[in-house]
This record gives sequence, structure tokens and C-alpha cells, in this order.
Amino acid sequence: MLTVMVMKRRRRWQKEVEVLREVAAVARQGWLIPQPSPTLKQHGDARHLVVFVHGIFASSGVFRPMAFALAREGLAPRQVNFDYTPVGTIERHAKRLCSVIADARVPGPVIVVAHSLGGLIVRHAVQHLGLHVDALVTMGTPHHGTSLARPWPWRLAQELSPGSVAIASLAATSID
Repeated sequence: MLTVMVMKRRRRWQKEVEVLREVAAVARQGWLIPQPSPTLKQHGDARHLVVFVHGIFASSGVFRPMAFALAREGLAPRQVNFDYTPVGTIERHAKRLCSVIADARVPGPVIVVAHSLGGLIVRHAVQHLGLHVDALVTMGTPHHGTSLARPWPWRLAQELSPGSVAIASLAATSID
């Protein structure tokens, strides 16, 4: 009996630590969020395009330090910063992402760097809408959903929950 109580407390404590880590991560990026970047930035000629897609409570500003560093090194002279609000659906944002990339398209490769929900938006665009990307880097993307989204009442957050229709549809298809 004592072991069961200890295990329950440990699980509760681990969940609280997980929530605190997420809060700390949002706080660290807090100074960047109110500084969204222009949608298309051209630092020089390039045949390739680097696209940055942020997470649910962020803006393109969170990628600003990385984008500047990549531009300075000549690795990402042509960039798209895709911004979206934390409402709507993954599908709606994926459709708009496809349009933004089509408008900025160059004849060369498209490389996407995405964080959290941004990774799911890109995956939906690739897997369900036919967006072609040559490389996709996802960071902290809840590919199998996250239970942290369950208490949030709006639809976009619910789509992040494990077992949601959005998560299931991504799991049922693959990236070619």
C-alpha cells in the first residue's frame, strides 16, 4: 500500500515538473515572442529556402537568433518566417503555410525548421496537402500528442492531445 502511494506521488511530482519545465521554456523565449519577423527575409541570393515555423504560444521572433546566425554564415540567406495565432486548426494553418511557401518559392530545396505544434502543421502540409520539403527539422514536436494539451479548451490545443483525430491522421500516413 505504501509503495502504491509513493508511486502515485512520484507520478504527480513528475507531471508537475514537466509543466514547470514548459513554463520555464516559454518564459525564456518570452522576450522574443513580441518581436515577430517579416514573413520573407532575403539576406542574399539563394537557390534554397529556409522556413521557420514556431510553436503554439510563440511567434516567429523565437527563431530570430537562429535565423540571424544562419544568415550570417550564408546557410539561410532566403528565409520565410511563418506566423500563426493559437486558434483555428492544424489543417487551416497547414493550408496557409503551403500558400506562403508557394509565394516565396525558389527553384531549389525547401528546408523547414519547426518547433512543437509547428512540426505538426508542417507534417500535415506534407502528408495531407502534398507540400514538398527537402528537409524537415522538428524540435520538441509532440508527434504522438501531449497530455498537457488536454485541459486547454480551444480546438487547436485539443488537436495536440494524444488520440485526437489530427494526431491519428498523421500517424496513419507517412512522409515520403
